[in-house]
Amino acid sequence: MDRLFPLQDIPPLPEIPEVSQEDVEARVRRIQGAMIPVSPQPNSGRIDEEVKRLGSDYRSYKDVDELEGTVKRFYEAAAEVSGLSVRGLLRAVYNLEQMLLTWQRTEKRRLRGMNL
Repeated sequence: MDRLFPLQDIPPLPEIPEVSQEDVEARVRRIQGAMIPVSPQPNSGRIDEEVKRLGSDYRSYKDVDELEGTVKRFYEAAAEVSGLSVRGLLRAVYNLEQMLLTWQRTEKRRLRGMNL
């Protein structure tokens, strides 16, 4: 049986150096220090003015034909790594997104009800 399915030697994984908690915290402080805070802006009521809101640039993809460019390459790589087809991965991600949106709406209603 071994002759039919010969195994190649698998190289060992490279050693990953241990990073101390202090190094991680220093890196986080450095990154956060480089961030530029932006104050939220109220809507002025003008129709031609678009204020970016959290998540407003997020795109949800339902069909493989909607994928293009970097997004398409990302889904293809993720599908290959996960062992799924691009269509199957896209369907799973879309369904999860819809479940999360439903949960968010339910939580908002629940929290509003608690404040009354």
